Amino acid sequence: MPGRAPFTISSPLSFFNGPPDHGRPTLIAHGYETVPAPQALIVPITIEKVSKGRYGFRAEVQLPQIAGGFGAATLAEAHIGAVRMRGGREVGYINAHCVGGRLQVQGSAQFTDGDYFPVLLTSPCHLPR
Repeated sequence: MPGRAPFTISSPLSFFNGPPDHGRPTLIAHGYETVPAPQALIVPITIEKVSKGRYGFRAEVQLPQIAGGFGAATLAEAHIGAVRMRGGREVGYINAHCVGGRLQVQGSAQFTDGDYFPVLLTSPCHLPR
């Protein structure tokens, strides 16, 4: 913020099922900020199946302006545990297998001025014994 030293704010994120977008499942992410004024941040997320990639799904997320355009997202953490039964087994938006001892999500972050950088998030995983 102009005239202020950098500071950190946080907001819990909630995810809701959204209406399908051309047959593709969607989520709606909801957050809340108080700077420069209290407001809700709503982000639609469309999940599409693709034939390339490690898991075969793709989601593009457009982050809204944070703190009136003066803020930046530094960390997001999500736990998505909702599942339903399909064909006699539990399925959800996030189902993955432990391949090579790690879970991996790949993407890129692009800024409004055209700058971008690759993003690779990995987490160790373990096969059940």
